Amino acid sequence: MSDLIKGDNLEEQQPGGTATATLVPPPDRKARHRREAEGIGKPRKKPFLVAFVTSRRLHTILILALIIYLCVLIPHLFWERTPDIPLKMMIVDKTVPFQDYREHRGLFWLLTNNKFIDPTKQTDNRFYAEDLDYTGFYPPPDDRILATPEQENAMFSEEFNPNFVGPVPSSSNPTEDARLKNDVHWRFDYIDSADLADRDLLYICDSYGVYSADYWQFRSDYWGDNIAHTIYSPKIYGGMKPEEITAIEGFLDQGGRTICAEFNTLASPTDEELRDRLEEIFGVDWTHWIGRYFVDFGDVTDVPWWLFELYKQKHGKDWDLTGSGYLLCKDGEDEFFVLTDAEDVAPGGMLFVPRTDYMELDVMQGSRPSTFTYWFDVVTVRPDPSVEILADFEFKLTDSGKDKMRRHDLPLVIPAIVRKQTHYNSYYMAGEMTEFGKAMGPADTKLTLQINRSFYGREVQGSTGFPFWHSSYPVVTNILRKEADLISPIKVPVYPFR
Repeated sequence: MSDLIKGDNLEEQQPGGTATATLVPPPDRKARHRREAEGIGKPRKKPFLVAFVTSRRLHTILILALIIYLCVLIPHLFWERTPDIPLKMMIVDKTVPFQDYREHRGLFWLLTNNKFIDPTKQTDNRFYAEDLDYTGFYPPPDDRILATPEQENAMFSEEFNPNFVGPVPSSSNPTEDARLKNDVHWRFDYIDSADLADRDLLYICDSYGVYSADYWQFRSDYWGDNIAHTIYSPKIYGGMKPEEITAIEGFLDQGGRTICAEFNTLASPTDEELRDRLEEIFGVDWTHWIGRYFVDFGDVTDVPWWLFELYKQKHGKDWDLTGSGYLLCKDGEDEFFVLTDAEDVAPGGMLFVPRTDYMELDVMQGSRPSTFTYWFDVVTVRPDPSVEILADFEFKLTDSGKDKMRRHDLPLVIPAIVRKQTHYNSYYMAGEMTEFGKAMGPADTKLTLQINRSFYGREVQGSTGFPFWHSSYPVVTNILRKEADLISPIKVPVYPFR
């Protein structure tokens, strides 16, 4: 039987010793390869969408997204649950050439973040809106408006019309062009006794004004952005009028009212007689000196152009200064000097420093010393027992810098915040406290403030972020909360930065 068994045949032994031969065919390798290629006998691959939905990666993404959403939502809900603070304010800003509202932007963000509302508003949204709820100059709807060369010349003529109709973009419709040319592209108003009658607090952010060169000097297509004018040109609007000072005095004479003001409320273009009446309200005297820190004196988009002409008159050569430092100039006398970081300024520069007696009490709580780098003015305090200095500007200078200050009869320590308490309360802030041109994030959450204060936790050369979040924000918040509490007790802590 063994000769019948060949190749791969299998011999099986039967019971009784009899062997039976069975032929076993060789494996079909081609069929096996074909089955493998067609996926027969293997798990079927899931469609991509099904695989993604059921994958751990998606679950991880969803969990992270949920965590982020809750981190954003919960601080907003805390903000929503915080009681509103009613405070009837009139906010004045006469220096709004463009729609960035940077001179009062920080103040309005602060108002919303603290839930200050105007109780006289009849609409659902009673918060103060930065583009509507102020008195002053209202810029053209198109903040990229630019003058033609012919209009530039007209702006500098003695016949300049403050109600100048700015240039308008051309359209294909002649009728529309004619209508636009008859529209005044800006408007402005003034402080009025009737408007002040139902207000509790008057806050003046800036009164410097808007000038014709604002709309042509720095062309957007060349410089990349709108920049306020820095050379002399005809005034469109600005400064205080006699009727406005009278309205302010009448407002304060009613008793229990409050006025706050920042740089440039006392300075040009308000004339001397009206300025003296304002100085009496705040208990200070302006020395006519103003100053500011510049990161680069060679930056022609930042350094005021009028300084170049004064420099040439004084030194007989073109402006050649570079580097960083402080510029101090005396209004109306063409007198100025520079404190350079390289030679005159010691570490710290000019510091905003709350006075020790007030740092843990009253409205200065939570305010920290910080390097102040924006516009400020030099004031002195009148000898009046109702007047007190809450904070100072302190210059940290080398011997050469101190010598320059002495030669111009300027002290190294000047008042930064002055309060007068009589039948009214007044606060004069000798710097631009609420001017802020950077992104601030949403105000309707408790999270943004913490992020901003942490992000600006270190001082950067020339930055306005650190002094705003760590000095200005607490002080102004405390002032407004205190005044609101005096009018009607508020349901939140008066001093949140205790």
